[in-house]
Amino acid sequence: MIRCRLSPRFFLRSLLAFVSCGLLVSSSLGHSQDRSCDQSEVTVVVRTIQATGAKESVPTAKEPSLDASLTDLKQKLAMLPFSSFKLIGSKEERISLKQKEVVRLPNGETIAFRPMYMNKERVGLWLSWKDTDGNDILNTRLHFDADESVLTGTDYPNNEGRIIAIKAVRVN
Repeated sequence: MIRCRLSPRFFLRSLLAFVSCGLLVSSSLGHSQDRSCDQSEVTVVVRTIQATGAKESVPTAKEPSLDASLTDLKQKLAMLPFSSFKLIGSKEERISLKQKEVVRLPNGETIAFRPMYMNKERVGLWLSWKDTDGNDILNTRLHFDADESVLTGTDYPNNEGRIIAIKAVRVN
């Protein structure tokens, strides 16, 4: 039997890549992007989360410790290799479709959004997450269920992580 010990950093990157690929594959397999129902504006809610208490192995069934404002993300956060999650900040921006909006995070990093489409079931969103020096952390397109949060993140020094929860809500 071969045993392999995964670092929290490797596990977080792998899990986030897997989740992102799953979102992209599911969007191309069976979810039409009927733009006839597109809204002209969406509200993008961004929550910045600090993850601490890095676990050395695959997450267990143990409940993570998290702020009350993050309970809607409990199942998703429990899959990550950390034991504690704290909300650092939350921003809400109303953005017109196909328009770019830049949001400054509490730590000085920025995320630029461009909603590509939003219909009854799905949302397509381009995002560019940059560090305080303007270097890319993530530059990608996400396709996910409307009114649901999607997570992405990166590792930080001292086996900590920074997670961004993104939710797009239709503007009526």
